[in-house]
Amino acid sequence: STQSTGVSSDKMESEVSEVLLSGPRRVQMSFTVAQLSEVNDVGQSFSLTYFMSLSWHAREDGDDWFPYLEWKNEIGHEDLSQSVKPPPDLRRRGTVVKANIRANAVFAEQFELHAFPVDYQKLHICIVSDHVENIKFVANLETDMTTLPLTRASLGAINTDYYTQLHWRLERHVDTSEFVRVEFGETDPLDSGEGHVYTQVLIRLYLMRRFQNYLWNFIVPLTIVSTMNFAQFAIPPAEVGDRLAVTSTLLLAVVAVKFTLADKLPNIPYLTTLDYYIFACIMITALISGWSAVHQIKDIRSHQDADSNDLIAMYLFIALWVIGNVWFYWMIAHRTTFLSGRSWTRVTPDARCTLCLEKRPLPDGMDPAEFVCDPTDTYSKQGCDAARGLLLKREKWVCAELLGLMLYQLSLIHI
Repeated sequence: STQSTGVSSDKMESEVSEVLLSGPRRVQMSFTVAQLSEVNDVGQSFSLTYFMSLSWHAREDGDDWFPYLEWKNEIGHEDLSQSVKPPPDLRRRGTVVKANIRANAVFAEQFELHAFPVDYQKLHICIVSDHVENIKFVANLETDMTTLPLTRASLGAINTDYYTQLHWRLERHVDTSEFVRVEFGETDPLDSGEGHVYTQVLIRLYLMRRFQNYLWNFIVPLTIVSTMNFAQFAIPPAEVGDRLAVTSTLLLAVVAVKFTLADKLPNIPYLTTLDYYIFACIMITALISGWSAVHQIKDIRSHQDADSNDLIAMYLFIALWVIGNVWFYWMIAHRTTFLSGRSWTRVTPDARCTLCLEKRPLPDGMDPAEFVCDPTDTYSKQGCDAARGLLLKREKWVCAELLGLMLYQLSLIHI
């Protein structure tokens, strides 16, 4: 019995070694972010110091093979140290070769700033290697060869002791609770002119902006300055010049804030949440200024009671401004809770984009109500974004309806 057990063990080791040394080269990878040194909104990039460990088996004596790595979104690189052990002259068939790489790097990233300053960013590093027939990245060099391949491994980490980004908070992956997510996969054959498929590694970091700086230094002052527009109603309607002087001064203050914020963001082709609020401040100032001028001209011609009309306008403008601000501050608080809970990664059937199901069909027997969008997946991300857009549109319509109803009620009360 003992002899048969020993023979079986030798036979198993022989089979394992043949698996390890045939087919695509298996490379075990782990990636650690030693320090996230900069997140550049304007430059659309981020900088970090990383430590990467690679392991593989030599396939012949003196094998000097090294995995080819192409960093697709890297725009700056500085090698700090690199070691490969054992050296080629000491390698034998089946020897485990280990490489350790430490470097500083800058990576390009297209930031999603629609919700700025309450935005959430998914930073990514894309590494493309050789053809899938030549190399395969794995989670565990031994386990992956003898049992099931681990194509979505937990091999990422970040040194939080030296995390210095005061305006960004690290977030964990919604499913695995990792700060750094390492994923092994393949490139899309459509991305290759000849239809080739290459091995790909995606490394992701999740950050949420700490918006308190923008709230207390920009948003709240804008609210106060724009609210001061209503002080002009204390000036008699006949004194149009004094009224326009007040609103013009406040308008210049709002525009100055707009130009100050423009230096903190890139030239993006869309409006952010804060842009919408600034334009709302400009519009309320412009409307009040326009009312002071136009209504005075109208009242002089028709000889109507200017004070009565001015009082109606004041109530309407105040109602409009209060409702708009309540909705805006509620949206900030709601989105903060929304992102902190990461509930948007689980999309309801009504809001789910069909693209998720077209590209990733539901498993047999799975209830559509339990469908979960993986935010790290390209197609699922599009589905989640579409769902979030649909929910936001619904919220905007509800707020618009409430605003119209309140203005209508105020007009009825006055009449």
